[in-house]
Amino acid sequence: MFVLLLSGVQAQEKPTVRSVSITGNVAFTANEILRETSLNPGSPTDSAFFARQAEQVLSLYREEGFLFAEVEINPTGDAYRPDVHITIRENKPVFVDSVVLAGAASIPVDLLRRELTILGRPLRQTVIEEDIQRMLRVYEGMGYPTTGISVADLVIHGSEEGRYGCTVVLEINEGIRATLEGVRIEGNSFTKDHVILREIPYRNGEVFTDEFAALVRRSLERTQLFASVATPEFVLSQDQKGFLLVKVQEGSPNRFDGMIGYSPPVKGTVGVVTGLVHVHFGNLFGTGRRLTARWMKESALTQELSLWYLEPWLASLPLDLEGGFGQRKQDSSYIRRSYSGRVVLRLTTEVGIGLTLEHMNVVPAERETGGLPGSTSLSVGATIRYDTRDNAVTPTSGVLYGTSAEFGRKRIGGDAPEGTNRVAFDVEAYGALSRVQVVAVALHGRDFSASRVEDADLFRLGGTTTLRGYRENQFRGSRIAWSSFEYRLLAEKRSYFFGFVDLGYIRTPDIAVSGLSGSEITRWGFGAGARLDTGLGLITVGLAFGEGDTFRTAKLHFRLVNEF
Repeated sequence: MFVLLLSGVQAQEKPTVRSVSITGNVAFTANEILRETSLNPGSPTDSAFFARQAEQVLSLYREEGFLFAEVEINPTGDAYRPDVHITIRENKPVFVDSVVLAGAASIPVDLLRRELTILGRPLRQTVIEEDIQRMLRVYEGMGYPTTGISVADLVIHGSEEGRYGCTVVLEINEGIRATLEGVRIEGNSFTKDHVILREIPYRNGEVFTDEFAALVRRSLERTQLFASVATPEFVLSQDQKGFLLVKVQEGSPNRFDGMIGYSPPVKGTVGVVTGLVHVHFGNLFGTGRRLTARWMKESALTQELSLWYLEPWLASLPLDLEGGFGQRKQDSSYIRRSYSGRVVLRLTTEVGIGLTLEHMNVVPAERETGGLPGSTSLSVGATIRYDTRDNAVTPTSGVLYGTSAEFGRKRIGGDAPEGTNRVAFDVEAYGALSRVQVVAVALHGRDFSASRVEDADLFRLGGTTTLRGYRENQFRGSRIAWSSFEYRLLAEKRSYFFGFVDLGYIRTPDIAVSGLSGSEITRWGFGAGARLDTGLGLITVGLAFGEGDTFRTAKLHFRLVNEF
């Protein structure tokens, strides 16, 4: 309620507030109350204005459970420049003593009551709404996405504890249980329906839950066939049958990845331009088949070429079959050719295990180069992969883990075969510090052991994708490890600025033919750059410093990933 007193004022003049005072407030300070109003010196005054201000103050008290609070606004003194006084009678607050859940039948009431936080607290609408949302999530998790909960009644009674008590009655309409009897797909024009259906972990009679919907979305996003995948929905047909509605937006599954690097001259050597061309066809004929071709140039005389093909869901089973060919020409020393095969069993959408088979030949590039012997090897192995990243291109959370172990037999020249072991592991972890800040941490390792190790057996380290700040494949070792710590500041969905620190370890054995002597070294690098999502594609530009580098000797890397 309010009282408004105005005396005669000339019609053309509008009264304004001179001062504001408040009495009777205990639950809120004067400043907290005034922040809820527009009552300030100089504010225009009339009856409608005071009514609005009184209602705003009452709303503040109601939100804290003071349902019986009263507010009186009295303008006094000069009618043209009145002093406004606010009188508040807070009365007793209303506390929630009990909550009645009417209509709960399919889910135990005790389970729902665990979600209630309003008991013993002031009656606040916002808290009741939050409790209702928590209970709805319980229902959704149990397969009741159409459940509705509303406040049916409030029963207020007196109390001897200086407050009012209240019983809140919540009416629950559970709806039907969301049992799925089919899947409907919308948005695909090139990708075939069966390619999408086989990626959905669905069985007839599956119960729809938010967790299941999120699982389906992650599974489809990991295929990298679509620009976007909407969270699947539960829909009812006219005959009241439940269906899973999956909406996708087809993207560009094919990718061209080009990279140019420049290493400045060192100690009288000329500068070196390196390059990488990686072409990936990710959805051949709309079937999910993949073909990848990769060519890399490290120097004028050293280059690599590889081809890989993947056949997904072999015989309609969750088996992926891969086959590949690789060739490396190492300056004028040797040519290494390998033929590889791999079969991967998908245990879940996040875990896969596989078997590998590889045959490799190493032949001298020029017979007169120091008597380098040729070799032939055959190896078999096992792999495991675990991927919980939220996005394969620009992850902000999750872990990617992969490891492999291979055992083989190798014949050098005309000698008897010897045993070989090769182990590799990769771990990447991503975490969001805030909406626009992401930290990426990675650790990688490789190890090869045999009674005799050739140059062709060694792993390469250095460059844009491993140890930044050094030339591409600058280091060689039978045991290598490298780690990176990267801070990313997101600008858009796929664009960000980054700073990084890399650390590498290289162990090199004695190989007299290649002029290598045993050693163990560590190297570190650091730098910064940016990745931009442009109309041309994803462009990454980075400046990296190795140990002892200055701006004149730093490594500049430019990379373009174009999707088509």
